Amino acid sequence: MNLSIERRLLQGVIAATCTVSLSASITSIVDGPGWLMQDSNVATDLDSHFRYLSGLLLAIAIGFLSCMRSIEQKGSRLRLLALIVVSGGLARAYS
Repeated sequence: MNLSIERRLLQGVIAATCTVSLSASITSIVDGPGWLMQDSNVATDLDSHFRYLSGLLLAIAIGFLSCMRSIEQKGSRLRLLALIVVSGGLARAYS
């Protein structure tokens, strides 16, 4: 496969994934955990922690988007962001 095609495919996958992450994180920051549950009475500490983690998700998505322009030169940043995402997934799998 041509390097230009591979580059465009990687950029497309990152853009599509970031669209989901951006929409979920912004919704979570604005609405809190209430949009996930029917009962909107959530403890203040849970609400605060949920919004904090949503802010981290937003920052990670923005970090991935910042790599889009010259993606072939941003390998270190992409690997670091991927490690953060994988670490979060492992923590979730442990739970």
